[in-house]
Amino acid sequence: MSRVAVIDCGTNTFNILIVEIENDSWKPVFSNKVSVKLGKGGIGQGVIRADRMARGLDALMVHHHSMMNLGTSKSVVFATSALREASNAIQFINKARSMFGMEVKVIDGEREAELIFEGVKQTMDIGQDYITVMDIGGGSTEFIIANQDGIAWKQSFPLGVSRVFEQIQPNDPFLPHDSKRLEKHLHRVLEPLQEALKQFPGETIVGSSGSFDTLLDMYNSHVGQSSSDLSDVIPINAFRSMHADMLKLDRDQRLKIPGMLPLRVDFMPISTHLINYLVKHLNYKKIHRSAYAMKEGIVKEIIDGKIVLE
Repeated sequence: MSRVAVIDCGTNTFNILIVEIENDSWKPVFSNKVSVKLGKGGIGQGVIRADRMARGLDALMVHHHSMMNLGTSKSVVFATSALREASNAIQFINKARSMFGMEVKVIDGEREAELIFEGVKQTMDIGQDYITVMDIGGGSTEFIIANQDGIAWKQSFPLGVSRVFEQIQPNDPFLPHDSKRLEKHLHRVLEPLQEALKQFPGETIVGSSGSFDTLLDMYNSHVGQSSSDLSDVIPINAFRSMHADMLKLDRDQRLKIPGMLPLRVDFMPISTHLINYLVKHLNYKKIHRSAYAMKEGIVKEIIDGKIVLE
């Protein structure tokens, strides 16, 4: 049995998952997320600001202490959109190595999509019908169209909530012209997805990672239920109601919604806009939440020998 830490250095949050691996199975030991907002103020310019870099290193220090406290000596550290686009990413990578002995591997969007799907596959039985996996990040959003035969199409889009927030700088709460600008932007950027769906049509969105977790928590709080299932349903009508709330409520009001996390509150209106575009214009009729995403996909590839621990 070995204990391994998987760290995901995202644009908004740095997440850690510590697992115990034995033969071909694994179980979670510990998880934590630290709000970093690594791309704040610099993602549009392709740079990590000094204060954000310091915040990222602080987050790695927190995760490093967790590893030490839990007797974890091996780690895999992957970084995504903010660092793969930053001209000064090497400074962060070098500091992570010298301060904590962590080797940060920056991956491209297609690799990120593959790992996300490896995570999602562990939470649900995928049949012959195509599903669209959607992972909303801070710097990018990944879409994967797949069925039981595997991935048919995948692409990473520059539609992370932090990036979009800085691009459109919406009012709080959203005004109608904010929504129109964002919808026009989505229609233009998501044209490749629209074309892919003509070849691989489906009606189910499977959402992974933070925004969908928050939507499910909000829905469960509203109906007075909780769920420990790995894959959960968010009814379309319930989603539409939550999206309407995201548009009409200001930040302080959104914070009072049961299930809302403070680290998500600024960006949830953009997240629900992204999902609503698929429901409204691309005719998706079902929304599922997968509790697993990239971190769990990395664990699976470690078990399969596709990722070698150093």
